[in-house]
Amino acid sequence: MALKETLKHVKKPDVDNLLKLYLDVLTTVAYEDDNCVSLGHAIKVYSAKPRVVIYITEQTNIVSLEESNPSMSIDL
Repeated sequence: MALKETLKHVKKPDVDNLLKLYLDVLTTVAYEDDNCVSLGHAIKVYSAKPRVVIYITEQTNIVSLEESNPSMSIDL
Protein backbone atom coordinates (compact mmCIF):
# COMPACT_ATOMS: atom_id res chain seq x y z
CA MET A 1 0.00 0.00 0.00
CA ALA A 2 2.83 2.42 0.75
CA LEU A 3 4.26 1.82 -2.71
CA LYS A 4 0.95 2.90 -4.26
CA GLU A 5 0.55 5.77 -1.79
CA THR A 6 -3.08 4.87 -1.15
CA LEU A 7 -3.03 4.11 2.58
CA LYS A 8 -4.06 7.08 4.72
CA HIS A 9 -1.62 8.10 7.47
CA VAL A 10 -3.71 8.45 10.63
CA LYS A 11 -1.03 8.96 13.26
CA LYS A 12 0.74 12.08 14.54
CA PRO A 13 1.53 14.72 13.45
CA ASP A 14 -2.01 16.00 12.94
CA VAL A 15 -2.70 17.33 9.47
CA ASP A 16 -3.88 20.71 10.81
CA ASN A 17 -0.54 21.17 12.59
CA LEU A 18 1.32 20.31 9.39
CA LEU A 19 -0.75 22.80 7.42
CA LYS A 20 0.01 25.55 9.92
CA LEU A 21 3.72 24.71 9.85
CA TYR A 22 4.00 24.87 6.07
CA LEU A 23 1.85 27.99 5.80
CA ASP A 24 4.17 29.70 8.28
CA VAL A 25 7.33 28.44 6.55
CA LEU A 26 6.14 29.75 3.17
CA THR A 27 5.44 33.24 4.51
CA THR A 28 7.66 35.76 2.67
CA VAL A 29 8.82 32.94 0.35
CA ALA A 30 5.60 32.29 -1.58
CA TYR A 31 3.40 35.10 -0.26
CA GLU A 32 3.62 38.17 1.94
CA ASP A 33 1.57 36.74 4.82
CA ASP A 34 -0.34 33.50 5.27
CA ASN A 35 -3.50 35.46 6.04
CA CYS A 36 -3.96 35.73 2.26
CA VAL A 37 -4.50 31.96 2.00
CA SER A 38 -8.23 31.24 1.77
CA LEU A 39 -8.40 27.68 0.52
CA GLY A 40 -6.44 24.54 1.24
CA HIS A 41 -6.54 20.78 0.89
CA ALA A 42 -4.22 18.34 2.60
CA ILE A 43 -3.88 14.60 2.88
CA LYS A 44 -1.33 12.42 4.64
CA VAL A 45 -0.50 9.06 3.07
CA TYR A 46 2.09 6.41 3.75
CA SER A 47 4.80 6.33 1.12
CA ALA A 48 7.96 4.43 0.31
CA LYS A 49 9.36 7.84 -0.67
CA PRO A 50 8.41 10.27 2.15
CA ARG A 51 8.14 13.90 1.06
CA VAL A 52 6.03 17.02 1.17
CA VAL A 53 4.39 18.24 -2.02
CA ILE A 54 2.90 21.72 -2.05
CA TYR A 55 1.00 23.25 -4.95
CA ILE A 56 0.34 26.98 -4.88
CA THR A 57 -2.10 28.55 -7.30
CA GLU A 58 -3.05 32.19 -7.41
CA GLN A 59 -6.81 32.59 -7.38
CA THR A 60 -9.23 35.38 -8.08
CA ASN A 61 -11.22 36.99 -5.28
CA ILE A 62 -14.41 35.34 -6.60
CA VAL A 63 -15.33 31.94 -5.14
CA SER A 64 -15.77 29.31 -7.85
CA LEU A 65 -18.46 26.64 -7.89
CA GLU A 66 -15.87 23.93 -7.18
CA GLU A 67 -14.60 25.82 -4.12
CA SER A 68 -18.04 26.44 -2.68
CA ASN A 69 -19.65 23.05 -3.37
CA PRO A 70 -18.80 20.49 -0.66
CA SER A 71 -19.91 17.60 -2.89
CA MET A 72 -16.99 18.40 -5.19
CA SER A 73 -14.45 17.51 -2.48
CA ILE A 74 -12.07 14.61 -2.95
CA ASP A 75 -12.32 11.72 -0.50
CA LEU A 76 -9.47 9.23 -0.53
